Amino acid sequence: MTTSERVGTPSGHTPPSGGASSARGLAGIDPHLRRLALVVVLVLGTIMSILDTTIVNVAIATLARDFHSPLSTVQWVSTG
Repeated sequence: MTTSERVGTPSGHTPPSGGASSARGLAGIDPHLRRLALVVVLVLGTIMSILDTTIVNVAIATLARDFHSPLSTVQWVSTG
């Protein structure tokens, strides 16, 4: 019994690899377009991080009031 028969694949058949096919698909894309896509993803990630920090900082006073905690106790949320 061969290895391919033991794992249930027909002999001589190898399952396609997702990484190899996607890497070949990206090779045909213009390098400038790939760089633009990378910049867009980085900028959107940065904006989301800043937005999240802003929302938390605005909510700190409400958190302190709702949990009946002093502001100094709730400040760890934005620093932690």
